[in-house]
Amino acid sequence: MKRSILLILCICLSFSLFACTGANEKTIMSYKGAKASESLYSYWMSTYKSNFLYYYNDGIDSDEFWDTLISDDQTYEEYVVNWIDTELQYRTVALWLFDEYKLTLSDEKILEIDADIAEKIEYAGSREQINTDLAKLGMNIDMLRSVYIANAKYDAVYEYLYGTGGKEAPTDKERAEYYNNNYYCLKYITIYSGANLKTDENGNYVYDEDGQIELIKLTEEEKAVKQQLIDTVVAGVEAGGDFDEYIKEFSEVDYSDYPDGFFVSENDYSRFGSDIVKAATELKVNEIRTVSDENVTYIIKKCALPEYNTLTANNKNQLEKIDEYIVREKYTQKFDAYTKDIVINDELKDSYNIREVSENSYF
Repeated sequence: MKRSILLILCICLSFSLFACTGANEKTIMSYKGAKASESLYSYWMSTYKSNFLYYYNDGIDSDEFWDTLISDDQTYEEYVVNWIDTELQYRTVALWLFDEYKLTLSDEKILEIDADIAEKIEYAGSREQINTDLAKLGMNIDMLRSVYIANAKYDAVYEYLYGTGGKEAPTDKERAEYYNNNYYCLKYITIYSGANLKTDENGNYVYDEDGQIELIKLTEEEKAVKQQLIDTVVAGVEAGGDFDEYIKEFSEVDYSDYPDGFFVSENDYSRFGSDIVKAATELKVNEIRTVSDENVTYIIKKCALPEYNTLTANNKNQLEKIDEYIVREKYTQKFDAYTKDIVINDELKDSYNIREVSENSYF
């Protein structure tokens, strides 16, 4: 019965909304006849507001957060709004490219969109209730469907260009060039200089409720012993000692699975941390640097980057995100070239305040 009700709702949505979607919508951005509606801007501002607050401020919406400087001359508010504006410009261009490339949305995709909306209506209890909920975002059901279709067109353009077998998907030649120009090779020795990893009686790591390995803080005497070890290792490698042998003997993390070192790019902050990435970009080959925090010390050596065509399968596994990085660069360059010709209704856009719009983590 539920499936039948949803199907009927989908059919009703398809007929009624094809007729009236966008009839009274204001245009906030346009490019060569392709128009991004006010509701598209409202939707993404509310959605990205929710996402940014979740990831950068524990979901807390406050003036203090928006006023915080993210750089010497830019607040979080300015950064997020600029980011949203750029994203919407790209999406406006994508609407034009969708037609330019003669792409279409399949009947299955339209039905999927309508089924999603129908399910939301059923969950809310009525069209009136979901329209009440959407009104907080400055939208209604018709506008939501229009936004979902615009999003699907954007996804279709992205897949056409950069998906598997895409028109501008990365080639192996581009991977080699990107690797040679953007990656660095590091080896390092890890010493737990401020805390040890907690293990149980079987030698297995003990994890806390957040899934992190629990730590046992060292005493001042234990820290002094570790610091003496670090000083000895650093002196040895700087005097020309075999770094690989020092890794085997002194590293408290086993790196035997990475005999050729780690391949680090400037995009890899989340994987290696900012201090290690900074060392990768700043050190000269064979230079040594020590990086520490309150718990651990890394003795880092920068090595010559192996040629791409010599990499083993295990080494290439470290480059699992290289296509993502290449696409990001190509995508940005391509779409930036179009955005200079976008027409923006600044008065309408400026009427939206990131602090005042409601958050959207559901629609």
